[in-house]
Amino acid sequence: MNKTTTTNSNTSSKSSKPKFQWKSSALPSKYSFITYLLIYTVSWIPAALWDFPQPLHIAATVLSFFISLGVPDRLRVIFHPLITCAFVSYAVFWIQGLIFGRSLKDEVRLYTNNSKYLLYLNDTSLPFPKATELLFALLDVTVVTFSFKILEHHRLILRHIFELVGSIILLSLTSMIVHILLCRLLGVAPLYSLSMASRSSTNPLAVQVVNYLHSDMAIAIVLVAFTGVFTDIMGLPLLKLVHFPLKDSLAHGACMGCAGHAMATAGLVKDFPSASAVSSISFVLFSTCCVIWSAIPPIASLLRFIAGM
Repeated sequence: MNKTTTTNSNTSSKSSKPKFQWKSSALPSKYSFITYLLIYTVSWIPAALWDFPQPLHIAATVLSFFISLGVPDRLRVIFHPLITCAFVSYAVFWIQGLIFGRSLKDEVRLYTNNSKYLLYLNDTSLPFPKATELLFALLDVTVVTFSFKILEHHRLILRHIFELVGSIILLSLTSMIVHILLCRLLGVAPLYSLSMASRSSTNPLAVQVVNYLHSDMAIAIVLVAFTGVFTDIMGLPLLKLVHFPLKDSLAHGACMGCAGHAMATAGLVKDFPSASAVSSISFVLFSTCCVIWSAIPPIASLLRFIAGM
């Protein structure tokens, strides 16, 4: 009887083990997917008849992102939605290029021309902005939406505003110096070492840091993107590994915001709303401090000296 009971308990324990779930908690609405699928289908007409590929590229990018959101939650450590979206987008652009008789490089050139909508509205003689410019314009609006989270948890932030601002001011300068120094010790070229100073800044302000320090823009943008994705993927597991108090919204949000800017902040919105509010203001303050430090001539000269320039 005991053996039978033991066997049944072992069987039930084996059957109760959680199986891998091929589900995603961030799937878009089916109506959104169908809408953009229709837009993508109709957009082939202006792209083919009038060589106007902007709607086609925008719809392709959005659909690629929707597809990347279907990655199961447990696989996102490897296949992050932004990384998956990039690969799917390039695959779609390659197929579109084959249909139109263009190479992938030519198709990507039609995706961006570094024009800006605000500049185009003031001077219509400039090239008409491409799909990338519209998406960047929408990205600016998306970043502003983080301010609503700050308003929801403004009491927590105001209660600790002096500790938050003071620590970020010191942390921003320390981070810039340490990153450049580590690159110097590892034998990285001075130009690329300086690019590390903008690693944890949000993209628009990272550009300003690059301009003040005269570092490499392309490397800096890649580092900013990689830092955001890495922090979003590995930030929470690493904090759990060191037994970080995740219930401390102030410390949790400040760590993620200063390390991974807007991308890491977006990852906190669902499960840690109060920490995401702290993270929102933290990455803005951190990025602003990095710009201010790099704009001060003696500090900029010190950073160049550390880099070996």
